[in-house]
This record gives sequence, C-alpha cells and structure tokens, in this order.
Amino acid sequence: MYSYTPAEIVGNNKVEAIKLIDKKTHQIKELNIDGVFMFIGSKPNSELIKELVKTDEKGFVITDSDMRTSKRGIYAAGDVRSKRFRQVVLACSEGAQAALCASKYIDESRTL
Repeated sequence: MYSYTPAEIVGNNKVEAIKLIDKKTHQIKELNIDGVFMFIGSKPNSELIKELVKTDEKGFVITDSDMRTSKRGIYAAGDVRSKRFRQVVLACSEGAQAALCASKYIDESRTL
C-alpha cells in the first residue's frame, strides 16, 4: 500500500483500525488492524558529521563494535549508525556503550 500514508489510529482502549489517505486521490480508507508498529530511522540524520567520518552509501555512520567512527575520538550510536536493526532499545544500549567507550578514551588521552 505504498500510495497510502497513515492519517489516524482508530480505537478506544486498543488499536482497532487505521485511517489511510491515498496520496494520489486523497481519499480516506479505513483498514481494520490489531496493532501499529512505528518505524523511524530509515534516513540517517548524519549531516553534522558526514564530512568528518566514513558513512555507507545511504549516509549511515560506519562504526566498530565499540561505537568508534573512522575519526579518532568521535563515537556514534543509535539510528545514525550503519547496522541491520533499528529499534529504541538497541539505540539506548548503543548510547550507553558509546558513552562508556568515549569516557575511557578521554581518560586514556589524559595519561598521554
């Protein structure tokens, strides 16, 4: 249903349907459903650093398993990273991991 965009989630105490707008005809269609999965992160918000670090062909930042980018001292986490899955729980975990790794990097840089 690529020509439709969601307009409204319908239901009282649970999801019962979704109203969709046809982008071509602007007609509204209601589809009975039991749940909705929100999806974001299909386009990376990497404008701030894309000239500083390596990105993939779609613009997602490439990191190693410690969230290090190609530029020493720059870490990336969450939906800006090049990876297979994009979910809030993973982004939160990566954020914590990036913060810990960045903190370690700062501590080690002070001893040089």
